[in-house]
Amino acid sequence: MKIFIGVDNGLQGGLVAIDEGGRVLAKHPGGEYTLKNKKTEYVVNEMASVVMRFKKDDIGLVVVEKAQAYPGQGVCSQLSVGYGHGLWVGILSALGFPVLLVHPKTWQKEILKDMDRTDTKAASILFAQRMSPETDWRGTERSKKMHDGLCDAFCMAIYAKRLSGE
Repeated sequence: MKIFIGVDNGLQGGLVAIDEGGRVLAKHPGGEYTLKNKKTEYVVNEMASVVMRFKKDDIGLVVVEKAQAYPGQGVCSQLSVGYGHGLWVGILSALGFPVLLVHPKTWQKEILKDMDRTDTKAASILFAQRMSPETDWRGTERSKKMHDGLCDAFCMAIYAKRLSGE
């Protein structure tokens, strides 16, 4: 059985692993941890433990969203996105997983092609709910809204599966 993984590398991102049939095997909301002073940061050993449960030989492909700076984005925000991107790529590469960096517009154009993409977060949530209605797409059981980082990661996992021809 091959496993396909999608990673949205932002602090509010996520990781989703699916099998060849598109069933969700694992989902993890980001690499973040909220401290007592309300500061959110990456916890590297938690990020690594999430992917270390998979065997290298079972991985078909991992798609990681390419990090990029946007106009008007703050310097600290840009650094955080780049840092998370580097952590995920480093962890996955160190484990020997096949990693492909993909621009957000590339996977969105393929996966969300028949949907209104004016709000890509809303579109990815709708796609995830339609493709895997049995999956709880909230970040936690206490959350009231869907976790767009997990839904984006699911979309990228589906994109990885399609690229592999499965």
